[in-house]
Amino acid sequence: MRAYWLALAAIAVFALWPLPFGLKSLAAVSLPMGALAAALWLVVLMIAWNAYVRRRAGVATASTARINFLYYALALAVILALGYATLSAWLPAPVLLLVAFAAIFWLFSFVFALVATLRRKSRAK
Repeated sequence: MRAYWLALAAIAVFALWPLPFGLKSLAAVSLPMGALAAALWLVVLMIAWNAYVRRRAGVATASTARINFLYYALALAVILALGYATLSAWLPAPVLLLVAFAAIFWLFSFVFALVATLRRKSRAK
């Protein structure tokens, strides 16, 4: 648990360091980012604490579900179609920000699914 508290201290230093130096314009950026980072830290701490308590109680971990990569292909096709429609001016330009967010989310999700599948296959041998 020590690493979690060190991370919180680093977040506090990042968020608050402009204030003693009178850099209010920089603090206008660092304080909201620090508050968001602290909220994310709290979520990670709660998840880790719940996992720790369940492990100590002897609760078995959930089995992993079989990953269907067809859904990743279909989602990528939709993301690419929306991106093409936006770049062709069939959809308003702000949709491109949503498409970029969905593409980044899809990429992370696909990589994690691929790693989980390959890890499961390597452990089975």
